[in-house]
Amino acid sequence: MKKIFKIIACAILCNVILFCTLFIYAAYITADATFDASKLTQNSETTVFFDCNGSKIGQTETQTPVYVPIQELPSHVKNAFVAIEDKRFYSHRGIDFKRILSAAKNDIISGNFDEGASTISQQLIKNTHLSPEKTITRKLKEIKLTLILEKNYTKDEILEMYLNTIYFGEGAYGIQNASVKFFGKDASALEPHESALLAAVIKAPAYYSPYSHPENALKRRNVVLKCMIEQGYVPPSNREAYTNKPLELSPQCETGETSQYVMQAKKEADQIISSLPLGFYEKFNVYTYLNPEINRAVYEEMSTQDLPCDYSSVLTDNSTHGVCAFVSSVEPAKRCPASTVKPWLVYAPAIDTKEITIATKILDEKTDFNGFKPNNHNGVYNGYISAKEALYKSLNVPAVKIANGIGIPVLTSYAEKMNLHLNGGLGMALGGIDEGMTLKEICDRYSVFTSGGNFEESKFIYKITTKDGKTVYQHSPEKTKVFDEGTVYVINDALSACAQMGTAKKLKSCNLPLCAKTGTNGREKGNMDAYCISYSPEFTLGTWLGRYDNSLMPNSISGGTYPTIMAGEIWQVLSNHKKITAFQPPEGIAEIRLDKKDYEDNYRLTKGTDGPTFWFLNGTEPKEAEIKKKENAILNIHQDCTDGTYALSFDVEGYDGVEIYVAENKKREELIREFLNCDECTLSYALKANTDYRFSILPFKFNVDEREYFDRIDLSSVKYIPKQPVKPPAKFKWWEE
Repeated sequence: MKKIFKIIACAILCNVILFCTLFIYAAYITADATFDASKLTQNSETTVFFDCNGSKIGQTETQTPVYVPIQELPSHVKNAFVAIEDKRFYSHRGIDFKRILSAAKNDIISGNFDEGASTISQQLIKNTHLSPEKTITRKLKEIKLTLILEKNYTKDEILEMYLNTIYFGEGAYGIQNASVKFFGKDASALEPHESALLAAVIKAPAYYSPYSHPENALKRRNVVLKCMIEQGYVPPSNREAYTNKPLELSPQCETGETSQYVMQAKKEADQIISSLPLGFYEKFNVYTYLNPEINRAVYEEMSTQDLPCDYSSVLTDNSTHGVCAFVSSVEPAKRCPASTVKPWLVYAPAIDTKEITIATKILDEKTDFNGFKPNNHNGVYNGYISAKEALYKSLNVPAVKIANGIGIPVLTSYAEKMNLHLNGGLGMALGGIDEGMTLKEICDRYSVFTSGGNFEESKFIYKITTKDGKTVYQHSPEKTKVFDEGTVYVINDALSACAQMGTAKKLKSCNLPLCAKTGTNGREKGNMDAYCISYSPEFTLGTWLGRYDNSLMPNSISGGTYPTIMAGEIWQVLSNHKKITAFQPPEGIAEIRLDKKDYEDNYRLTKGTDGPTFWFLNGTEPKEAEIKKKENAILNIHQDCTDGTYALSFDVEGYDGVEIYVAENKKREELIREFLNCDECTLSYALKANTDYRFSILPFKFNVDEREYFDRIDLSSVKYIPKQPVKPPAKFKWWEE
């Protein structure tokens, strides 16, 4: 018995010593954690945005919170945050030990400090007093200061300070600013479903932004409403009424030439900062790629057009993959990208896999692909046409034929390398992408053609620092290899032709070495989207016209008209800032001239001297003609003269044509017939009686636009002599005999 007592006493003593040791250790490592009541409500510093020159961009600071007493807020505002963030807020003393034990268990299992289990009181302390790194030391400091907080303030006072300092995204700090930002009303006028949305977004302001990710925001809002109902804050009878309500957001109302750029930069900053071991209570200097002079020129060009539609334009500096200009009359939205997908989703994969070459002839005709019947613009079909011409003319049937030939899995595998996850059928080849794409997302895919086959996503921000100058983010473009450099040049060559004589030919007047692709999404009664994506080694420019509500524009507004005209004006400005150069061919490709006859008549790719030239990847270049060319010859000559009709037949090998001459009675000869591209030739000619004729054959070949003649072949003379009638024998009378 004594032995058992000693063991128990020893265990108790050890626990006391361990507790005291931990207490002393905790006191030591949290000694510098000082509670400062003034920090609970002071939040006067702001995040400032700068352009590429280091100059402040207008009024871009995030909003300083407008303090609202909790008594002025509807009860459902408080209840929404308590329900989702800390359901035992009014019963614990600042620390929810049940949640801590559960989170600690999960952290030990995972080996990370991913779960916070923080109460509202702890979040307030963390947001105003501490850095957000997930360490035991920071957690102990947080607990210490939270206990002090709970000792000096009531629950409602703590909740009030929390609501007035928390970050809601979109540059809005505090419940009042967030209410105005999202709903255009004071926080005192919020309805339950609106309060639930505000409580939803604070978990991850970038991911749950109702502007950028409305689906995520709506789903999270309904989770909050469910918690409010389960905890008795909202009657169950109101559940459907609230969960079925749309978001009904206030429009993002920034105006001016840099407003949309700043809006996009703020969203990007939210995403970056939320992924860093820092909190939104920190204030930052955000340095962007904005070139104010170029942005102003783009804004003036796009905004001054008297067109019945909305507009957007994005310009990327290809050397940095930074967005140096962005203007738009509407919030960027995912739209049908139309034919802008053809170069990187269809033609480049087909060439890269060597399934086709850019010279391959494709039959452009009405085709039924198991029920999918694509049509060309205006119902015009071209018969056999090269892949290059089909691309720069943006023909639909050849694009779908190529996609069908190489297979949807090949298309989607290349799209995956460009961070685009597609599900669909052959309609994808014409831009039929379910979720659609923003203009910036489309332009980013063209980075494969400006970066040697690498996909690199563009960014608005190149650096973020804290107020004391510490750099917490630096843009370093991530490269993903997608296409061979030779493939890229072949496509660039085709899209250069598009800017000269294809659908983007209105860029030709710029007199700049540009590549371009247009796209039009529309129907017989009008168009919904019109694009021009143009680029050089220096810049990538995207212009879009459409209506935000998807209503129809006139058919006169298509990718090849106003978006291309606007792009041309912008390129003229860009050429004044930087010399615009042409892409240079890499190693591993060759420019080869084809044999004209074999290409045009037989659709075969064989080397020649008189046909068109194309660029080919190594291993796909044309060889010498598979069938040895025939020797130049006129064979199997046969003449016949029957009943005044002269018949001549002969075979031609190696010549482009022959001329037939005739001379009568040794008079001057004259041309009576010519044959072009004829292998077996026949001639009939009416002869005069008792006249000498001499026929001759003069073969020739085409040399550029002139004929090159070869040795004349003189045939033996012929003469038509009519047969004399034979008189019947005389009949004699018998008596005269």
